[in-house]
Amino acid sequence: MTPLDLTRRDNLRTLCDLHGGGKALATKMGYRGASFISHMASANPVRRVTEATARDFEARLGLKPGTMDISGWDPLNEKAAPAGEPAAMPLRTIEPASGDLVTEVLKTIAEEAEAENITVPLAKMPFLYKVVSANALSEHKGEVNKAFIRDLLQMLR
Repeated sequence: MTPLDLTRRDNLRTLCDLHGGGKALATKMGYRGASFISHMASANPVRRVTEATARDFEARLGLKPGTMDISGWDPLNEKAAPAGEPAAMPLRTIEPASGDLVTEVLKTIAEEAEAENITVPLAKMPFLYKVVSANALSEHKGEVNKAFIRDLLQMLR
């Protein structure tokens, strides 16, 4: 795989995480099943995210053309919802009064990790925090989704 292929695959995996998994992402993009997504985003992908596929995903999700090609892409600063649906609010724009969400996300991650007896490596916390916060803002109207956190923590085992 080329560096561009790896970048596109990583960005697809990030989108899967943000939307609650490959099946949820596939549904959001209008696919009947998740196999097309999983063939590209799995641990051992059997397909590349081609130029045409990357542009199609961007269009379906309301992302700027070329977004899938950006190494280190920060989805919290991009529109990630189809036309007519609210996009995830970038964390940088949360009003100070919304600090309760920050507290709730961190508290819930800690509680769920303890309940599952999982130690979260410090290096993974920023990513985990960003994904859980984005999920809460884009998919759950600001409510932290404990099941989503448990699924993410299971991936850290």
